[in-house]
Amino acid sequence: MNRGLKNLFNDEMVRIPYGEIELRDDRIKHTWKVEIQPFLLSKYPVTQDVYFAITQKSPFAFKGDRNPVENISWSEAIEFCNLLSQNEGLSEYYSISSEGNIVTCNKEEDGYRLPTEAEWQYACQGGKKEVRYGDINN
Repeated sequence: MNRGLKNLFNDEMVRIPYGEIELRDDRIKHTWKVEIQPFLLSKYPVTQDVYFAITQKSPFAFKGDRNPVENISWSEAIEFCNLLSQNEGLSEYYSISSEGNIVTCNKEEDGYRLPTEAEWQYACQGGKKEVRYGDINN
């Protein structure tokens, strides 16, 4: 991998603190609470130039090196996480079967991963409890 990408995200990660979020399913009028353990989240979306440097692929519809990655599947996203982890000398978070149809999360590993839905919503709320999301600057 490109040595210039070593520790690419170290200065761009935000520590999201421990907390709790209430999730809901409006279809069935059900709510439940999820405990969030501290985690790191990138300040910025992955850009096309970074994605290409790691994967050597550019499946984007809206071309531009500094544009965010779009038009990739969940499988391609977790493959990117594993490749980025390898690039930075971290252990892969995802184990993917040779057929690509079975994915196991290695929760004890230190590699990059996608946030869970609960983590994503919690981070987007920016410390607020209501459904309306927090101030984007914070």
